[in-house]
Amino acid sequence: MKALISLVGLSWLLLSHIAGAVVLNDGFVQKLKSPDTEQILSIAEGEFEPRSGGSYSVRLYDGESSIAEPNQYISGLIQPRDGFIARAEFVDLNGDGHSELVVVIHSATGNHLSADAYSYDENSLKLLVSAGEMSSHTNPLQVLRSKLPAKKESEHKIRVISVERDV
Repeated sequence: MKALISLVGLSWLLLSHIAGAVVLNDGFVQKLKSPDTEQILSIAEGEFEPRSGGSYSVRLYDGESSIAEPNQYISGLIQPRDGFIARAEFVDLNGDGHSELVVVIHSATGNHLSADAYSYDENSLKLLVSAGEMSSHTNPLQVLRSKLPAKKESEHKIRVISVERDV
């Protein structure tokens, strides 16, 4: 009888550990396909962390991946967060014709938000600009744009239009 009780207890303990390892929080997890390339970006709040704060990851997968099953990891970053991820979207912040990934985070109290913008290409992912402690009524895209470094004169695209006049 003792052996049976021990076996049942051990089974319960083993099952509780297995279940704890597979149960994730109800945090934000999203995969997005880049509008400019075939790449997949995955954004996820940290596993086993409270929604009110912790970290989140951004991962970049190659263009051969499907949205359902990204397969070739290229690069990734982990960022701190004070609050929960409200949304992730692609926006061309710097006007270069290539969309950046923007992650918007609302504080747990709802009084403020922060946002991070990422640039990416076929080989890398990098944090481009961050904005924090904004009022919840602030447009985070405008704030992120204002924090981008000004383009140098040589970086501006110049479009020359020639006009012929009849004399």
